Amino acid sequence: MLWGDSGFKGIFGKSFKIEDALRIGRALGGNGSYLVGSDACSSSLPIKMAVETGLLSGGSSVGDVGLISSPGLARVCRLENLVGIMVTGSHSPAGFVGIRVFDQLGREISTEIDLEKNGSHGRVGQLSDLDVLPAYLDNLIAEFQPEGEQSIVLDPANSVMSIIMPNLLRSIGHIVTEINSSLSSIPTRPFEPSAEALRDLSILVKRKRADLGIAYNGDGGRAVFVDKTGQVISGSKILALITKHKQIRSLVTNIASSAVLDSLVPELVRVPVSEASIAKKIMSIDAELGGDGSGGIIYPDWSLTYDGARTSLELLRIMENSGKTLVELLAELPETVITKKLFSTKEPEIIIEKARKRLSEYELDLTDGVKAFVDDGWVLIIAEPSTNKLWILAEGSNKEKAEKLASFGKQAAGL
Repeated sequence: MLWGDSGFKGIFGKSFKIEDALRIGRALGGNGSYLVGSDACSSSLPIKMAVETGLLSGGSSVGDVGLISSPGLARVCRLENLVGIMVTGSHSPAGFVGIRVFDQLGREISTEIDLEKNGSHGRVGQLSDLDVLPAYLDNLIAEFQPEGEQSIVLDPANSVMSIIMPNLLRSIGHIVTEINSSLSSIPTRPFEPSAEALRDLSILVKRKRADLGIAYNGDGGRAVFVDKTGQVISGSKILALITKHKQIRSLVTNIASSAVLDSLVPELVRVPVSEASIAKKIMSIDAELGGDGSGGIIYPDWSLTYDGARTSLELLRIMENSGKTLVELLAELPETVITKKLFSTKEPEIIIEKARKRLSEYELDLTDGVKAFVDDGWVLIIAEPSTNKLWILAEGSNKEKAEKLASFGKQAAGL
């Protein structure tokens, strides 16, 4: 079981066992009331039940909210001024499960928890079932009144967004076609909404002549979009569109997102690649928006975690207000291409250090991994947390230049 910026995570039954979840619940117990929810992953329910048992044994009151998205729970935590615990596989590979803890601001708590602590106060807490999803949906509808009609193909990855987005979008006037939308503990596609995983969505968008395709990761924090031509759009471009049309003046993003963002806001701060890093910096500088290049965006006036539903409605409002398609809106941004390459290696940190030395003649950013600014683009060599994997990302003015920069990064890394 691993502790990181995004809570506890491990492989169910191996590195993350039922007794681990019970210990986490006991360690948190005895300190007020909690909301506890989960996504539809096969391992989420038993882990959730163990966490609740630990909380109750410590004397805490527990509101079981059932199936819900991570951003849905985070928003309700802010509305109800309560702490929330989310059990989710998020965008991780099959078999992984994690626990995320949200404070009363809807911000993920990333401080370590003493698992040896026993929160027992000699009494057992009270368990109740709560239906908080309607409050989240009502908030979204109140924020985004229907202003038009779009034809949308929706891919919620057979997880919690299946019970949120189809009805929500139809209720505000959109025409929705669904794919991978039946709730299932075994998803039809991977929870990570990569371009490769969204091939069926891309095909269906073109076949239906839809205006837009929208896909989500397992817990609903990230939204990835497909334009009417079937092209999967990078998260950086969506973040740039929302930043531009909301006239954002202060933005927090990570080191891996597009350089296009630098030209759009007076104040831009880059942080390491994690949702928690973005949320923490938003709080410290009182930024108006935060997001990454993978479809996650934080709206500080709403909560302090990625919210795929909110991002979907923000983009739809931009399309409706402008009267333009996503293709037309993207054409108004500077044209760049980001390419990503994944490598398996036993010693990613050693490789990064060697790459730093080889790239020392270039301007470098060492916020996370090593990022070198080369010609009119950049290349980033960065480790994937808690794995033996290494990412090489590169951005250039076109695909050929991006691929050339990625090859240059691979050479610098000695791969």
